[in-house]
Amino acid sequence: MIGYIKSKLGKFHRSSKIDLLVASFLLLFLELALIRWVSASAFIMAYFANIILVGCFLGFGIGCSLKNKRPLFTGALLLLFIILLSCRLIEGQRFANPFSDSEFIFSAQGSFRWTAALMGLYVLIVFLFIFIGQKIGSLLDLFPPLEGYALNIIGSLIGTISFALCSYWQTIPTVWFVVCGLLFLWLQRKSLWPFVTTAVIMIGSILIVHTQQANALWSPYYKIQINRMSPIESGSFQLLVNNDQHQLALNLTETISKKDLFHHHWEKIYQYPYRALGRSARRVLVLGSGTGNDVAAALRAGAQQIDAVELDPAIFSLGSKLHPERPYQDPRVRIHINDARHFLRFNQEKYDVVILGWLDSHRLFSTLSSVRQDNFMYTADSFQQVTSHLTDDGVLFLSFYVARGWVAQKIFGMLNSAFGHAPHIYNYPGGGYGEMGHIFSIGKRPSFLPPPIEGFNNLAPLYETLLPSPIPTDDWPYLYYREKSLSKEYASVLGFLLILSILATVSVIPRPIRSQPIHFAFFFLGAGFMLLETKNITKLALIYGSTWQTTSIVVIAVLSIILASIVLIKYGWEPSPRWTWILLFGSLFLSSLWNEQWVQGGPSWAGGVLTTLILSLTFGLSNIIFIRLFATVKNPSLALGLNLLGAVVGGVAEYGTLLVGMRAMYLVVIFFYGAAWLFTKGGPPLWKTVTTD
Repeated sequence: MIGYIKSKLGKFHRSSKIDLLVASFLLLFLELALIRWVSASAFIMAYFANIILVGCFLGFGIGCSLKNKRPLFTGALLLLFIILLSCRLIEGQRFANPFSDSEFIFSAQGSFRWTAALMGLYVLIVFLFIFIGQKIGSLLDLFPPLEGYALNIIGSLIGTISFALCSYWQTIPTVWFVVCGLLFLWLQRKSLWPFVTTAVIMIGSILIVHTQQANALWSPYYKIQINRMSPIESGSFQLLVNNDQHQLALNLTETISKKDLFHHHWEKIYQYPYRALGRSARRVLVLGSGTGNDVAAALRAGAQQIDAVELDPAIFSLGSKLHPERPYQDPRVRIHINDARHFLRFNQEKYDVVILGWLDSHRLFSTLSSVRQDNFMYTADSFQQVTSHLTDDGVLFLSFYVARGWVAQKIFGMLNSAFGHAPHIYNYPGGGYGEMGHIFSIGKRPSFLPPPIEGFNNLAPLYETLLPSPIPTDDWPYLYYREKSLSKEYASVLGFLLILSILATVSVIPRPIRSQPIHFAFFFLGAGFMLLETKNITKLALIYGSTWQTTSIVVIAVLSIILASIVLIKYGWEPSPRWTWILLFGSLFLSSLWNEQWVQGGPSWAGGVLTTLILSLTFGLSNIIFIRLFATVKNPSLALGLNLLGAVVGGVAEYGTLLVGMRAMYLVVIFFYGAAWLFTKGGPPLWKTVTTD
């Protein structure tokens, strides 16, 4: 009998382990899938994907803390269905831009307000992850704290790696949600009717997703669609990302240009740099080469060598296969699938012409940041790097769609700061993007002066007289924000998120233990860690590129560091709490002050390696503190829930970068960890058991 009972308990324990791994995998995988799909379906959400992530954390944190309440796991499927259906209903809608002259969002217009769409989807996502969090919280409490947390991290790590592979293989969303559906079914396998209900709802959800992706290609960054353009024989096409125009692939050969006025105007715009240069350009660098228009223009101008840098492999592939002039197939062209800043950092060659053509992203580079994909290309520091890649008489040509005068003024100021003299600015009102299409040109030598070209207007005197606006730098890389401020719309939304997070935190802590300060340490550790992660991942993007790989690798590395810390502490490593705190605060101060330029003169990789080691040290020390404290609790689900609710506050606090820049936000990180330290001082030492019942 005893053997039978032990056998049953052993099977139950193994089954619970598998369920916790599966639920943790589902949490991360579904979170990433929703962020990608919602951003691609609801146009405005691509600019606020980090708010979706905050909603996932808030829901998960509340759910973990409420695991003893009646779980409604089937309700999660119903909410997922509603979220997917809602996104399909508003797909392609243009939302009114409420920022007037304080922020610019491409193509944001129409009758819908982004705040209503954002908050509606946010609330739905919060409740979805509450139900999933309840499931994980109930499973966590079946294990000792470190064992349960290790299983949670392993499942999360596998989920993150799996979705990274889906991005790498450019799989369609149907695959993502089929995976999620199978995991939901596994977790409902023990009850017949919940299993059947889950299957029915999941089939409906997958059908919604599958019908949305007709004729679409899913790159690691975008949903991509193609519309053919007239005249059909030109082979030109329009490329849309996330239901919005992104770029054109144009046949600008002499035959088509003479035949069609639209193509004729664009031919004049794309050939402008080489006509303005007044001489042949032997070597050309194209940053953000897209489907290949700028490369084709350089080939028509007789360039002997062209380096084409494009971030998105799917967009490059489309250009290589479908661009009517086939520029990428020319042997004079060298292809670099890379981030432009990363290329500038490690490439040592010099060019007669550098082209930065119509580069805009329509998305954030990471769900952990408010920085857009292309923001680090448009900073004074970036253009300073460009100067080092120009020959003595080399010239930079930058084309940009200017919908706000102050955006052009910022570009004018950045170029003036980087080159030491003012750029020339022209537009071509007769075609292309018309008066909003600006071409900035600036030579390494101040003596460069483009000759007058018929149809192009000189705009430089206009921007020389505008009031100065803060220019973007690597510390404040916000080209599309006029000032260092928060609009009332941002302030109201972020205030709502903070209030909701604080109310949720207070409500989920049982009354008998609210007076024990130690529990609030988990909250501030979560806030500090989330803000630390956002700052570090942004800083690492400057070294390794603002790519999806950088984000994925950093998240995977953080989860791996957490898992390694758990293993070390579980098997007897007991670092001194005092020295761990001292080293953490020291590493945070060093991170806030660190500038990789301090190691100039050494190998080009040295600054990046040292920066990575310093940032990894802050991750490691903060994890050790959390895990040492987490190992002592009797109610791990509540502790993890509080930690996640704190992460919501850290995620919202990241928007403070808009006000003070990135480096100053490390002081906020230090404040959060300082508060956590004070609350640990108000409770028992780290090596004693904390009662949270």
